[in-house]
Order: sequence, then structure tokens, then C-alpha cells
Amino acid sequence: MTIPDIIDNQTQKLTDHDSRQILQQTESVKFAVGYFFVNGLQELKQEFSHLNKIQLLIGNQTNQQTIDALMQQEQQPERVRKIIGKRQTPREKQRIVTETQAKIRAALAVPPLTDTTENLFELIQQWLNTGKLEVRVYTKEKFHAKAYLFSYKEGFYGKGIGIVGSSNLTVSGLKNNTELNVLVHGDDNFTQLNQWFDSLWADALPFSQALMQAIQTNWASKIYTPWDIYLKTLYKLVEERLESADTNIIHWDSKLPPLTRF
Repeated sequence: MTIPDIIDNQTQKLTDHDSRQILQQTESVKFAVGYFFVNGLQELKQEFSHLNKIQLLIGNQTNQQTIDALMQQEQQPERVRKIIGKRQTPREKQRIVTETQAKIRAALAVPPLTDTTENLFELIQQWLNTGKLEVRVYTKEKFHAKAYLFSYKEGFYGKGIGIVGSSNLTVSGLKNNTELNVLVHGDDNFTQLNQWFDSLWADALPFSQALMQAIQTNWASKIYTPWDIYLKTLYKLVEERLESADTNIIHWDSKLPPLTRF
């Protein structure tokens, strides 16, 4: 397997053909990323088809501004961690999960309305339903690590291989941004990376159902009736007036084209 140890998305992209060779020899993966964008899976979905298990650990970005502010004020990281730890009540954790779900739902509205995007969302739902894909969110301090762990198929040389660096699981992180990732070789190193991942995984909260709900409420998964389309079209025609008018009462005039009756 002739894959450069240094992957910077300049001379070698994380999604280049040579890097995909790793997945061809892999039976399961564990990905830990600070930020996850669903379309990042589009780049790898073909290579994921044969995998038995995909574990995805994502970071919590919902309270990062508060944490950064505390860090700047206190300049005492250990004290800040204790403050954050005291806030990790069950209610606070659930709030973080809910806000993370809302952010992902908002991001799902960004991809273009294409069959490719719709097919991807359907595939992710299948993976979630069968348990092939399991997602958790880390709710403690800022999760800034990016690690991609590939467990080899039985009979292949070695336990697996890791990629550690700066790339998030997004299209930009995988092939567009200037990044710096390094292949981590050796069974001892791979075992240590797995222990690191499993420890964080145990502390994280389940997020598979929340991701499923976010996808199901997205345009690509929802079945819209003609009445829904009619109302959406009508709103778009008067959107600027609604935002600028003193009243929400909009009078129809000749400048507004007629709409087809369903």
C-alpha cells in the first residue's frame, strides 16, 4: 500500500485514490471529529458500503463561546474544566444534544436539491436503522481532535491504521482545505488510539436518533403535498414585503403573478 504518510490536501488529498485503498482493506471504522457535516459522508459512501460498523464521535460546538470566554477571563484551564464539569447535569447534557441537533438540521438545508443528496440521506438513514452507523456527541470540554481509525479485515497484515491531524469530516476538510494529517502505523499505536477513542466514546451521549430525526425533517426526506408547495411559493412571492412591512397583512395586486390552483 503506497500511501504517503503526510496528507495535506495539496500534494495528497485525504480522499485521493491512494487513501481510499485503506478502506478497501477495512472492516470497521472509528472517526472522531470536532465538526461533522453530513455531506462529508458523500465522499466516502462507496467505500463504506462493505463496512460492518461505523462509529462516529462528534464534538459539541454549542457552548464553545462560553468556554472560550471563561478561558480568557480565568487563564486557568483546570479551574474552567471544573466549572464546566459542574454544569454537566443531565438537563444540561440534553440541552447540548438538542442544540447540536438543531445546528446539524440547519446545515442539512445547505446542500443543493439533487438526487445525489437525497440518495445520501436515504443511505445514512439505512445505516442508522440497521445500527451500522452509530453516532455520539461529546458534551464536555471543547473536542478539537480529529482521528480516523481503520480496523483491518481478518487475515490482513496488522490490526489497522490511523490518520490523525486537522481534517474534520466535511467536504472541505477531506479535500479542499489546506490540512495536515499523518498516517499512524504499528499495532501498538493503533491499540493506543483505540483506547483513547473508546474512553471518549464511553463518556459521550447517544446521538444516532437525533441525527435520524434531523434528516427525517429535512427537505430530502419529507413528502410535501401540493398545498405545502402552494404555501411555500406564496410566501416566497411576498417574503420581502413581510419583512419590511409594518403589518403582516399583504394585499394582492397586479405585480404578483397568479398561482396555479391545485
